[in-house]
Amino acid sequence: MDYFEQSRTFIMVLERPDNCMDLFDFISEKKILSENTARAFFKQILETVNEVHKAGVVHRDIKDENLLVNTKTGQLHLIDFGSGAFMKDTLYTDFDGKF
Repeated sequence: MDYFEQSRTFIMVLERPDNCMDLFDFISEKKILSENTARAFFKQILETVNEVHKAGVVHRDIKDENLLVNTKTGQLHLIDFGSGAFMKDTLYTDFDGKF
């Protein structure tokens, strides 16, 4: 949908889903998640990570701020692959992020 060019990277906006908020804000707003909701979210996260890995990519920054919740359907979207890398059989020695 859009992109932003920086000196060493590009930021790509691939979608703007309606009715979404990040999982951190969702949990903060709800205070408590039911066991069924937590189980459904965790299952979606595992399925998504499995599909990403099958595509040969590792996210390397999975956290609640990088998961969007569709507040109407409960569907999750994994976002922000800025620390991502292609899968490899050797150690990852580079670092992306802040200390």
